[in-house]
Amino acid sequence: MTRTLKLAITGGNGYIASHLTRLALDNGHSVLTLSRKKSSQNSAEWMSYDLLSNEPIDLPKDIDVVVHLATSSIDSKSIYEKEILGATLLLDASRKAGAKFIFISSQTSSQDSPSLYGKLKFDIELLVQKFSGVIIRPGQVYGSKPQALFKRLIMIVAKLPLLPYFVKSPKIQPIHVDDLANGIIKICEITQNHKNIYCLGSTEPVSFNTFLKSICVNRLRIYRVFFPIPSFMLFPFIAIFGKFYPSLMQLHSLFVLPRMETEADLKSINLVLRPLASGMNKSGDGQTREILQEGLAFGRYLFNNYYSYSFLKSYLLAIKQLKGGRSLSLPPIFLKWPMFIYFIEINPFFKSKFLDELKSRIAITSLIMEARPSGANIFLGLGSKNTFLKSFFGIASALLSASLIRILATIASPVVYLKYKSLINSHHG
Repeated sequence: MTRTLKLAITGGNGYIASHLTRLALDNGHSVLTLSRKKSSQNSAEWMSYDLLSNEPIDLPKDIDVVVHLATSSIDSKSIYEKEILGATLLLDASRKAGAKFIFISSQTSSQDSPSLYGKLKFDIELLVQKFSGVIIRPGQVYGSKPQALFKRLIMIVAKLPLLPYFVKSPKIQPIHVDDLANGIIKICEITQNHKNIYCLGSTEPVSFNTFLKSICVNRLRIYRVFFPIPSFMLFPFIAIFGKFYPSLMQLHSLFVLPRMETEADLKSINLVLRPLASGMNKSGDGQTREILQEGLAFGRYLFNNYYSYSFLKSYLLAIKQLKGGRSLSLPPIFLKWPMFIYFIEINPFFKSKFLDELKSRIAITSLIMEARPSGANIFLGLGSKNTFLKSFFGIASALLSASLIRILATIASPVVYLKYKSLINSHHG
């Protein structure tokens, strides 16, 4: 059983720190937040702390781990020097308290970083290594209520009708803020750290273009036009105006980000990151939305595009109760054109747990719809006035359509199988 810890977290009102505090409390740990103002969002203890005051600080003797997250907007050499001194004083206080020291650095950390922020992180890392502390370098942090760079990116995407599509786009390694908080806690709980630097972020980098598109599609649900910009054209502009606009230097930092090897570090602390598309949702979990989209596709598939919001709500509740709240992760083609579901459902040669689960959910959809008055009316044809001829031609038309669709499905199903072979043969649940 994991022992209970007392964490001292600097910058307690910040983006990462607020999520870390909440999760640590939820996990049974106690937290002392160090910040200029007390937060009303949690029940943690609080101590007044200003990183730039450069005054010595005394930490309580019962502190087990100090997590240093506090930082400032660096716009001058004097602020840079104050942050270095502030980190030094905090390290001294940790040593006196006998606490483990964890510094949350940055992927931009480098002696040669084009930004003052990246250089600062590198210099603090050197101090932490002398203290035998632990360094965590997260990738691009995103998700939940936006703050920091993620907030600025959302504001830019929301306001601009045209967005840049960088030709030779920079690569980033995103990590959801709650996944990062979880990783920090796991590292806090390690009794004996066998390494002093952990890199936490997606194992495979994604382009910055993809990240912006995910903000559009999965976060804001808006459409934006992307226009190509050759990356090499930016560098002369940044060289001329970068010293006047620090945000340009941050953009430059993206293009020179070193790739982090994160897979071994994630495995060492048993941390699984959520997919970008899922984490980009405001809830931090795209499962609910995926289940609703799935229910809509099945409803349209069985009942000729008929569905209702009450049906979707019933479908969501059924999947949560019967299937553990997991979606099938249907490909976009099945969501947009549900008739393609038929191509794999009727083929007797396709057998897998995924297809069994697909048919099970289609049966759930049918039961929900038939149990509703509106669905029963459609299924039984109640309330419609049909003459003999109208009924005859309706039945004949339905039989002919069904035959043609079956012939088409039989011909096309091998193509669908080859396209989605890994999905069809997957083991779901």
